[in-house]
Amino acid sequence: MLLADIIYKQRGAESAIYAAVKFQEARIHNGMGIFPKFLSAIDQGTKILNQNKSSSNDEFALASTQGALALIEYGNPKQAAELISKAMDLLESNKIENLQIASDVRFAWAQILLSQGYYKKTQSVLQKVYGEKYAQIITTTEIKDPKTGKIKIKKLSTKEIAQRKRNYAEALNLGVDVFLQ
Repeated sequence: MLLADIIYKQRGAESAIYAAVKFQEARIHNGMGIFPKFLSAIDQGTKILNQNKSSSNDEFALASTQGALALIEYGNPKQAAELISKAMDLLESNKIENLQIASDVRFAWAQILLSQGYYKKTQSVLQKVYGEKYAQIITTTEIKDPKTGKIKIKKLSTKEIAQRKRNYAEALNLGVDVFLQ
């Protein structure tokens, strides 16, 4: 069973998470050079997001970011900017709770600006991303114990720390691309 089938059964075809899966499929089709399937998956994901009313702001932002990244890879930054614009509105009004998703939205926006030649704006956005990505490298997190209600410090797994470091390195590399152009 494919991930898309599992998400479809658990969340339904109207879920922003299902749209994110469609955008991931689009990225795979783009990489394989199957452009009609790429365009079909982009259309499906976009329609789901445009009709979406039940998903959380974080899920919507995640799906919008996935779609924007697929469109950037395809070479269509204008449509990517249109797709991520509502996620940017959510970000600016502090309605995205997950810091990783918020940072990813901003990073995708920086990639869109860079692909359109807005180097100074890209630098400004990347400065925020650097701070967010670096802050996410912190190796512990606070969690609330469900039994006692007290806050405890939990050490992150090696895998989580490595992912945070990769995200930070990715942001730095995009910054280098900006300065080289």
